[in-house]
Amino acid sequence: MLIDTIVSHPYSDLVVLMTFFGALSFVTFLRGLLTGLPHLFTINVHAEHLEHSRVYVVWGVLLLAWLFMLWEGIRVVTAFFEGQVLPGNLTVICSVLGLVGLAILASMFIPTKKAAGSGGH
Repeated sequence: MLIDTIVSHPYSDLVVLMTFFGALSFVTFLRGLLTGLPHLFTINVHAEHLEHSRVYVVWGVLLLAWLFMLWEGIRVVTAFFEGQVLPGNLTVICSVLGLVGLAILASMFIPTKKAAGSGGH
């Protein structure tokens, strides 16, 4: 009976797909967090050695935020076409501002590569 309820929902395939990608994004976030966390307490390596951990953390958070924005967009579009009450504008505005804030935060944690001959070591 539970399987019939899940499968009979018109967006069940989409929900399963979003859940899978959400779990994959969370595992990416955890991989970066848990591999870099011991070095944070011992502080026995250079910061460059932890760059891969920071990248995994940022990618995991950005993927989760992107999936959230996609889900909110799907909710708004389906509510519009089904004639339901649209979600509040505050939800959409907070989602967009949150995603922009996360993009700015990500740009601070991912350093840019210096061009060859730029005077560095």
